[in-house]
Amino acid sequence: MDGIAAAAHWFCPAVHEHVGEVAREAEMVGVVVGDALSVCGEALPAADDVDALARAVAGVVVPMPCEVEFSDDLTAVVFGQLTVEAARVLADAAESRVEDGARVWRFTRASVRAAFARGWTAESLPAALEGLTGGGLPWALRVLLGERGRGRVSVREVGCCVVAEEGVVAEVVRVPGFVELAPTVAGTGMASAEAVPLLLAQGFSVVEDPASGGVVVRRRAVAPVAPAASAGVPAREPTTAQVVRRRNRKLSKQAVELLAGAIDGRSDVRIEYVDGKGESSQRTITPAGWDGPFLLAWCHLREADRQFRVERITSVTPALP
Repeated sequence: MDGIAAAAHWFCPAVHEHVGEVAREAEMVGVVVGDALSVCGEALPAADDVDALARAVAGVVVPMPCEVEFSDDLTAVVFGQLTVEAARVLADAAESRVEDGARVWRFTRASVRAAFARGWTAESLPAALEGLTGGGLPWALRVLLGERGRGRVSVREVGCCVVAEEGVVAEVVRVPGFVELAPTVAGTGMASAEAVPLLLAQGFSVVEDPASGGVVVRRRAVAPVAPAASAGVPAREPTTAQVVRRRNRKLSKQAVELLAGAIDGRSDVRIEYVDGKGESSQRTITPAGWDGPFLLAWCHLREADRQFRVERITSVTPALP
């Protein structure tokens, strides 16, 4: 190596800085050994083409056939030169990773699913993998391939679907004729023309969604809770403004009237609200009713139903047009 570097520095000073890298690569491929050319290195400049070079080094170069070893932990390791066919099969059916400095291919349910999606079958994929190894496939890998990676599915016929928040869907599925398809999706055999009136009759808010052209189902309306009667004398139901004032003594009279009017009229109003973490935000809400100590409302900021504690509302202003 030192002799080659010294010669290059004398005869080709412009390329001297690259000599070290070139010499190391030449040693790796077997062209040089120390400061001398190997048999392969001497044959390289004398050969006219690839075939001539192959014949010249046939006596000293030992071919390394590609062989894949499969393990019970659903991994595969390649010994020898990776062939195009082996690379294709492994890339389709397994995930390539580097573990402990070595490249391995790991089979997972997701990777096997992907292989079947690319056109492999439960017969062709094991046959192709067996062709890469001298022995058979481990039992664990055969089980994984035998599952076809698809899993079990359930097929249901539905007339329409309701897509909403989890809490809303949990209430919808209590209505006869609706089933839960996913945490945020309920299905029914009824057509939408039949399902929408039924949901409205159950107290849900069903409104048109201009963005999708469909309808949006919101939480059912909650009626105000009347105070209990005492001593056989019918209790006088407090006004909404009185309820708001009892739950928030700090709001101005104008703010109380604005919020009470929005609650009674189910109209939009803008509030400044402090959450449980002490963070303040301004929101436009559409009140829907009371749920115990909470004011239920549609939050335009979150585009979802939310519960608000009246005592955490710091200001109330008319909604922006």
